[in-house]
Amino acid sequence: MRTRFAKTVTKGAKETMEKFKTELESSQYAKSLTANNFALPPVFQKKEMRIQLLEIKGKLEFDANKYHNQRYNDLLKKVVNYRVEFQKMKDSSARKELAKEEFDAWMYYLNGRKQDMPMPDYDINQKDLSLLKENFDRFKDRKTHRIASDQMTDFHHNFAKKFKFTVPVHPKNLQQMIHPHFGYLTSFKNRGFTFEELESLYRNQIVSSYERFLGQELLADELSCLSYWLLVDDNKKGYFNLNELEKLLQVINNQSQQFLQGFRFEIDEFNLANFQKEFKTLLKVNPGEVRQYENEDDQVFRFDLLRQIYLERGL
Repeated sequence: MRTRFAKTVTKGAKETMEKFKTELESSQYAKSLTANNFALPPVFQKKEMRIQLLEIKGKLEFDANKYHNQRYNDLLKKVVNYRVEFQKMKDSSARKELAKEEFDAWMYYLNGRKQDMPMPDYDINQKDLSLLKENFDRFKDRKTHRIASDQMTDFHHNFAKKFKFTVPVHPKNLQQMIHPHFGYLTSFKNRGFTFEELESLYRNQIVSSYERFLGQELLADELSCLSYWLLVDDNKKGYFNLNELEKLLQVINNQSQQFLQGFRFEIDEFNLANFQKEFKTLLKVNPGEVRQYENEDDQVFRFDLLRQIYLERGL
C-alpha cells in the first residue's frame, strides 16, 4: 500500500510529464509553421483578369449566375446589343437615341449599386460632409461659389491637415481625382467645381471604389470614367458632338503645343481626323463607331467609346 507521500510524488511526476508533452507538441507545432500561417486575408478581393475581360465584353452566359451580380448581368445583356447596333447605324438622330439608351442603362446600374452597398460603411458621414462643406466655403471663389480646378489638391490637403478624410474612396480613385501631377480634377483648364458637383463625384467614386474592393478592377474603372463623364454631360444626354468631346478632353494651348488636358492626350490639333489618328487602333476594332458627316456637329461620341479609351490607355 502506497504512502501519501508516494502518491503525491507520483501525481507530481504525471503532471510534469503531461506539461512536458504539451510543451513538446507546442514546440513541434511552432516548428511546423510557415509564413503562410501568419498571412492576413487581403483587404481588397481579387478576381481573375480573364474572367473580368469576359464579363465586360458580355462573353459569359447570361442569367446563369456567371456575372458579378444580377444588375451587372442585366446591364451587359443590354449594352452588348447596343454596341453592335450602334456601329451599324448611319443616321445621326438614330445613333443619338441609341447612345442615350445605352447611357441610361449605365446610369441605372450606377444608381442601383448605390442602394446595394452596405451602409454606413460606404456612405459619407454627415459630420464629415459638413466639415468638407465648411472647408469648401473658405476656399471657394466669392463670385462663382466654385473652387478652381488647379486648387483642388490644395483644398483636400488643407482639409486633411485639420481633419481626417473619411470618404470611403479607394486610394487609386482618390489619386486619379486629386494627385497634383495627374489628378483629373486638377486637369480641367479654366473650370471650377461647386460643392454639389464635388459631392456627386465623391458618391459616384464610392460606387467605383466598392466594385474595386470586390475585385472588379475593370468595372471600377468603367464607373470611374462615367463619373468624370457626368462632370461634363450636365443634361445626361449620353453622347457628345465633337465640340462637347473637346470639353471633356480639355484642349488648351501651352507654349505652342496643344494638350488634351482632361485625360492627358497629346494631339497636334483637335479635330476629327486627328482624333481618329490618335485612336486608330481602337477604332479599327470598332468599325462604324465614328462616321463621316458634312457637319461635324452630327458626330455622335457615345459613352461606350470613352469607356474603351479609358480602359485602353489604363487611365
